Amino acid sequence: MSNQSDTLAAAAPTPLRRTRPLTWSIRREIWENRSIWIAPLAIAAVLVFGFMLGVVGPHHMPTVHRSSSTVVTQTMSDGHTVVTRGAASDAASNSGPPGSTTTSKVSHSGFSMTFDGGPATPAQRAAMAALPYDIAAAVLLVGMTIVALFYCLGTLQNERRDRSILFWKSLPVSDLTAVTAKAIVPLAILPAVTFVVILGTQLVLYGLSQVSQLTGAASEPLAWTPQSVLEGLWVLLYGEITATIWIAPVYGWLLLISGWARRGGFLWAILPPLALSLIERVAFGTTHLWNIFFSRLNGGFEEAFVTPTKESMKAGIPIVGVDQLDPGKFVDNPAVWLGVAFAGACFAGAVWLRRYRDPG
Repeated sequence: MSNQSDTLAAAAPTPLRRTRPLTWSIRREIWENRSIWIAPLAIAAVLVFGFMLGVVGPHHMPTVHRSSSTVVTQTMSDGHTVVTRGAASDAASNSGPPGSTTTSKVSHSGFSMTFDGGPATPAQRAAMAALPYDIAAAVLLVGMTIVALFYCLGTLQNERRDRSILFWKSLPVSDLTAVTAKAIVPLAILPAVTFVVILGTQLVLYGLSQVSQLTGAASEPLAWTPQSVLEGLWVLLYGEITATIWIAPVYGWLLLISGWARRGGFLWAILPPLALSLIERVAFGTTHLWNIFFSRLNGGFEEAFVTPTKESMKAGIPIVGVDQLDPGKFVDNPAVWLGVAFAGACFAGAVWLRRYRDPG
């Protein structure tokens, strides 16, 4: 009896594991499109190399005595020039003939900025010290957007061009799942990869600044406190989410064109908006459509953050902190939800085209 039971137990089929077609479809997109992670890493490498040149370049060699990594050069209206370093710049700013105006030039880690009307304030110096981090994040975000645009424009067209769609459609994966995986790449995968690369790049920049301080190339590392790190991560995460939602209609439009156009996808993507803008300009003398199209590519900064005042812009470097976040303005903006609806319609159209359009 026991032998029979053992035989039946051994012959019992093992339970099948779920295939998770969406997960494997996303993995397929990452495997086939290596630019998703290669492009951010390449941009980060260029940024780190440029930062190294700025820190240890000829004008930052240890042979030149520097009492501080921050140098302030003041030019008086009467032609006199005063060069100060560190905290001494505050006292030197009050020197000079009465009624004369001053111009302060602050240099930090290879970057420089000129301020009118006196020495740089502590807030301006803090923004100057954080400028390498902000530049790295901004460049990587722009690179992410470019990669996402080209990916959306070619992903559905390429699988028809090389006839691989015939193989993928033979698998038990629906068109909805396949297009969903393609849409998740620019909406989630690329922002997540870019977020990690930005954080790693900033860590490398901070480490290089520490090394340059030890070797004498710079007397002060880049400012980076635990509070500034947490605030920067929160601002970066909020900015990526709002920028992705704001540009989602462009991604949806490019996916739709990629599923429809047999060739010349780039021309089909830009000609309709340009034609409509030109017709409006000729017929009504306005540029509302052009402004709408172009605004979708600016990242939605004005829609998601507090608009900088003219006074703050004149002060020098604009500081984007937690207090500049304005999620209420972003959520209450009807253009945001109209864009989401348009992106959803384009996504549905891309699914329909992949299902019924001739693969040839």
